[in-house]
This record gives sequence, C-alpha cells and structure tokens, in this order.
Amino acid sequence: MIFIPLIVVSLSIGFGAFYFFPILFGGAYEGAIVPFIILTLEAVLSGVGWLLSQRFIAAGRPGLVFIRQLVSYLPLLLLLVYMPPFDLVIVLSSMMLLISVIKFIITYLLYPSVLNERMPPLLPEKKTLILIKDKILNSA
Repeated sequence: MIFIPLIVVSLSIGFGAFYFFPILFGGAYEGAIVPFIILTLEAVLSGVGWLLSQRFIAAGRPGLVFIRQLVSYLPLLLLLVYMPPFDLVIVLSSMMLLISVIKFIITYLLYPSVLNERMPPLLPEKKTLILIKDKILNSA
C-alpha cells in the first residue's frame, strides 16, 4: 500500500529540490539536485525491496536475500572495468538506483515461485482504500 504514495512523495520532494536547493544551500549546490532526485527514488525502491525481502527471512530462506544482494551488485562491478565519461556523482547515483531496481525486481518476482504466494500488489486494492477512508472518517 505504501509503494505508489512513497514514489509520488519522493518525486515531489525531488523535483521540489530545483526550487529549495538554491534557497537553502545557495547556487553552488545546484549540481547536487539531479543526484538528489536519483537517490531519493533509490531510497524508496531500496526500502520497499528490503521490506519485501524480509518475508524470505521470515520463511526461513535468508540465503535468497544474500543471493539477491550479490546479483544486484553486478552492475557495480562493471564500473570497475569501464567508467563512463560522465559526472561521477550522477553515474554512481544512477548505478545505485539501478541496483535498487534490480533488487526490487528480483524480490518481487521470487514471491510466487519461492513462497507460493501472489505478488504483493503495487497499487492499493479497493478494499484497502475503503478501509482507510472508513478509519479516517470514523476517527474525525
């Protein structure tokens, strides 16, 4: 239920950085805006992927989490061989985002095959939204 709202909030905060970074930190930090946006998305994907992977640990399969970590770091090893001629901070931020995407996808796709469970929904289900609406209206 938290995935899509977190993505929306992180993108809002990220794109708000175009306005707030120069005000808060000055013009010298404008170069940090793009890495900030990338790393904000990375933090959300990494956090949600880690939350999903805890189900494997709870099911007694911690080795899958370890393998997921190992596989996801293969793109980082590529940087040891070839570093693109771009801004280093943006390349490393993008690589961290790619690693988080890989970990999230691996975790998400392993749910049905390993745990014999359906994939967790990325969007809130209708009954969940109704439950939240009822809770909010009843607490007011």
